[in-house]
Amino acid sequence: MTDGKQDTELAEQEEPKEPENKNAEIIVVQDNGPMSNILDTAKFNHLWRVAQVFANSTIVPEHFQRNPSNCFIAVQMAVRCNVDPFMFLQNCHVVHGKPGIEAKLAIALLNASGRISRNVRYELNGEGPKRSCTATVIDAQSGEEVSHTLSMETAKAEGWIGKKGSKWVTDPDLMICYRSAMRLCRLHYPDVLLGMYTNEELGEIPEAKPSRQTTVSSMEDLTERLEQGMAKDDPSSVEESTSEPSQGEQDEIAEAKEQDELFNKNKSAVQE
Repeated sequence: MTDGKQDTELAEQEEPKEPENKNAEIIVVQDNGPMSNILDTAKFNHLWRVAQVFANSTIVPEHFQRNPSNCFIAVQMAVRCNVDPFMFLQNCHVVHGKPGIEAKLAIALLNASGRISRNVRYELNGEGPKRSCTATVIDAQSGEEVSHTLSMETAKAEGWIGKKGSKWVTDPDLMICYRSAMRLCRLHYPDVLLGMYTNEELGEIPEAKPSRQTTVSSMEDLTERLEQGMAKDDPSSVEESTSEPSQGEQDEIAEAKEQDELFNKNKSAVQE
């Protein structure tokens, strides 16, 4: 009996609360456009349920676990890219608050996009600082060869080489192949990536500095700030300065006195 009572109490606690405004009308929107996963009510709700499944999983990256909102955005991005959501989550990371995908996924998107008639091919030339990689594809529409060459000299000038823990140190050929393909894709087929960056590219973008604007998180915080401001304005809390004013300050004081006297004279003349 005791266990049954506890189960009943637990069920009552977990029962969702009804909205305060029971008369509020839920507007159902139907949309079949390219943004239907967000604009269509039924599709949005289904996508949200999918995101919750991923968020409750332990085999997705840690930054997606227990975060259904980020999972929702990532799943939406996967749908737009026509990629399996689970694979997309495995290759997506958050850098400086922005989603970034791994270079191998970005290249796979280009290969599967239909914009090229064969997969990206790479040609490595030279040694040391003269080492370079040319990424080449065949454009599906024109049949022409499209390529982009990237050298180690450019990589060094960009500051990619030499970072601690970077693959540019341990596997430079792989990295220069990735980067040459990424530049080719971004220059000639930008629609494939939908403006997305790779994790490495996002890591090279300086993190935005926080705004100088201050925020108040609680009433106690607001009270403390007001008290600090009042203390600054209180003459008794400010020690009297013992130093003499500089010559510039003395001139400003004298000029202010003259203007004040002139104002008072004009005011007296108007009153008379």
